[in-house]
Amino acid sequence: MSTQLTASGPITLKTINPGILRADYAVRGKLAALAAQIRVDLGNGTHKWPFNRIVSLNLGNPQGCGQKPLTFFRQVLALLEYPELLELAEAGELGDAFPQDTRTRASALLRAVGSIGAYSSNYGYQCVREAVAEYISKRDGFPSVPEDIFLTCGAFEGMLISMTLLSGGHMQQPGERVGVLLPVPFYPVYRALLITLDLVPIFYHLDEQEGWKVRGKSSLENVIADARNQGIVPRCIVVINPSNPTGTVSSQANLETIIELSAEQNLVLLADEVYQENLFPGYTFVSCKAALRRVQTTRSSQDTRYSSLQLISLHSVSKGMVGEGGQRGGYFEAIGFPSEVREQLQKLITYMLQPASAGQILVDLMVNPPAPGQESYPLYKQEHTAVYNRLQRQADALDKAFEQMPGVHCARAQGAIYHFPRVGLPPAAVRAAKEMGETPDVWYCKKLLEATGVCVVPGSGFGMSDGSEDGKIWFRISFLDDETGWIGAMDRFQRQLLERYAGK
Repeated sequence: MSTQLTASGPITLKTINPGILRADYAVRGKLAALAAQIRVDLGNGTHKWPFNRIVSLNLGNPQGCGQKPLTFFRQVLALLEYPELLELAEAGELGDAFPQDTRTRASALLRAVGSIGAYSSNYGYQCVREAVAEYISKRDGFPSVPEDIFLTCGAFEGMLISMTLLSGGHMQQPGERVGVLLPVPFYPVYRALLITLDLVPIFYHLDEQEGWKVRGKSSLENVIADARNQGIVPRCIVVINPSNPTGTVSSQANLETIIELSAEQNLVLLADEVYQENLFPGYTFVSCKAALRRVQTTRSSQDTRYSSLQLISLHSVSKGMVGEGGQRGGYFEAIGFPSEVREQLQKLITYMLQPASAGQILVDLMVNPPAPGQESYPLYKQEHTAVYNRLQRQADALDKAFEQMPGVHCARAQGAIYHFPRVGLPPAAVRAAKEMGETPDVWYCKKLLEATGVCVVPGSGFGMSDGSEDGKIWFRISFLDDETGWIGAMDRFQRQLLERYAGK
């Protein structure tokens, strides 16, 4: 029995945090809800749709799109989840289900952490923090220490902690508005989080004609000056590398531009690096940490602003060849913070209680996978390569398809798991969208979903224009699904749409 509730309780739309009312998350917005309803229709067996499945390319959800878990990771995790299996395996009662190196690894972790059903340290298992520090040191060629590493529930918790550190400026200075520079296009969670925490997004636009690169330090300085003229205090800049949603990979020179700006403008640098394993041939990942250390070796002695620059770097197990998004494992490294600020950071983290135990174990396995000579290495290498080749094959197929689609322009994939194509809509299509009470980009993506079953995310959710003025729209699409029929369906949809609305 349902009860009709009235808006008379203590929490109403007038009393709720207004930031929640203003925030949105386009990736799981109205189109995703429509896709979910269509999926129900398809499951019922009687429906009007001209396709037989929903292709959920709105999400960066590797295993949700068929990516296989890495065997070694799941074997070790199973032994920790159910230690009796380890006893049976050591007694030879499980055959070859758990190779010796999986048992050795699980035993070492059990000795270090005990039951993963118990709370860990607020900052994460110490042995995993040590493994992450060693991984970063090898990756960058510069030392990292466990005390700078904090394990999290995915990368999002690192974002939340970072932004919470920045929020509340009005508590110290009444009326102060703290701003965070976001690249456009951006990952929508950042804008939603900033608005919810009463921080001000300050947008700096990437140059599509230059492969979605930063337009230069002077353009960033102009953005900051404009914000200050509006009474906003810029305090942080976000860089996403490789980029979500464009897939662009930043070079040392690109990162140096951001580093110089951060030092000169006294900004915290937040580096979102969760796609660092998702790189295609010809591209190399340079971490912000490594780029900063290289700059510091030449400039810190002359300019202390570089030696004191504060950097928070995020990573997670959700993407890459691991793709364990549901396990919620991640970490961030925080450098350049004085001891008194670090104490407050640690206090804030205690409020979070602890990151998920299974996620922490997967972080350990991600940064320290099987090595050559170990029993599980050949299978691990085979599976890792298969995942990589699958992603490259799908990216190439979509690259070629977009090159052939009329009215579509898209930069070739460099990294990450997305394309961000631009579509030029005829004026008649723009008018049709407005007649439906929809923005042109949402209208287009909805039409695409209803015609093909392919669910994508409108570009306005990433800060791009919605096409109302000039008919130019964008959308983000992942290339995780390995059934290629939907690519042909998209091509037919695009050609039919242009034919229908051309010249009207």
